[in-house]
Order: sequence, then structure tokens, then C-alpha cells
Amino acid sequence: MTAGQESVMAGANNTPATVRRFTAQQKQAILQAYGEWPGHMQEFCAAQGVSTTSLCEWRRKYQAHGAQGLEAQRGVSRTRHHGPYPPAARQQAVEAYRKSGMALDEFAKVWRVTPHSRGRGGGSKWGR
Repeated sequence: MTAGQESVMAGANNTPATVRRFTAQQKQAILQAYGEWPGHMQEFCAAQGVSTTSLCEWRRKYQAHGAQGLEAQRGVSRTRHHGPYPPAARQQAVEAYRKSGMALDEFAKVWRVTPHSRGRGGGSKWGR
């Protein structure tokens, strides 16, 4: 196995699959080589062992942020929604609302929650 590759078990029959993780320098070199490639993107990507989706994402990040945009972003969620708030955060939000004096709709926008949230008893957990 070469540098930048990790073996993982995938598929119904647990056959080994290869997942490649490229460094920023490798990504930049691949982008430069693609810029000089006379053929189609699919052919280039197949020869490099890179998906066309990854190549397009790297190009977009490089154009927007330069070489720094190609650095690994470990721990960064790609989604906007991060799941339910943990109980401590919910309690903090309720207490902050009660102390704020803000209208419920206004407070809900600030905290990015629905003003119609219900507690376990069926009543509004935001009640004053």
C-alpha cells in the first residue's frame, strides 16, 4: 500500500477497498497535472485514482482559498444541522430566553430553534 492510502473493509462480503487521503501538496500536484492534461476529466481521474467529484471540489477550494483551501478539514461537519442540542445546551437556551425579555419568535431566530418546541409534558418548554 502506498503513502496516502488506507485499507478499509467495504461491501457486503467485506472485501478490502482502498480509501485514499491526499495531502494538500498531493492535491495541488494533481490539480497542476490536470491543468496540463489534454484529455477528458474522467480519463485523468481514472489514471490518478481520484473521483471527478473530489477533483472538482479541490479545484473549487483552490480557486477560492489557494493552497490553504486544500488542507484537511478534520472534524468539520459538512451539514448545517448538527443533531439535537444536548440537554445542558437546551437548558441554557431556556434559561437565557426567560432572562432575555425578548419575544419568543425573535429569540427563536437568534438561537436557531423553532418557537413551537414542546417539552415532554406537551407544554411549551419556553413558557414564562
